[in-house]
Amino acid sequence: MQEKGNAPATHNSCPACIEDLMRPPVIIPIGTTLKECLERMVKEKRNSLTVVNQDGTFAGAVNAVDVIREVLPDYLEEDVIAVRFADDALLAQDAQRVADHPVESFMARDVPTVTLESSLVEAAVLASVKGRGRITVLDDHRRPIGVLTRTEIKRVIAFYLGIPGALD
Repeated sequence: MQEKGNAPATHNSCPACIEDLMRPPVIIPIGTTLKECLERMVKEKRNSLTVVNQDGTFAGAVNAVDVIREVLPDYLEEDVIAVRFADDALLAQDAQRVADHPVESFMARDVPTVTLESSLVEAAVLASVKGRGRITVLDDHRRPIGVLTRTEIKRVIAFYLGIPGALD
């Protein structure tokens, strides 16, 4: 096996696995409001939150784009011409209008998930196919225990290409 920073001989020589690479999830319960989601995102400096049911099992995820889509009126989301005539007061009004919407009304439910036993290849495929940028890591009871981002997957690919410091 070659040292860190040098291209390995085989795919199995990567010294990292999902457990080594994942970040701790920032978890919120079902029923959390849009305003509370944003407060948590700002406080934790994250663009994505993991949502759990009352029993702690995985329910879905919410990211900054989900929040923005919930705030914008439907008629503005895809109408580039109408957007040119809207002012910032409209954004403020719409944010107030949806501040108390529960997370389950705008979160993503079809979110890619893996377990600690999953391969990094599976995680990479899910990241590219699902396009969410975050993959939730679940335990055997479907409780979130971590999050893999494109950054972690990128670092593994960089390691395989022999880029020094990729997994530091």
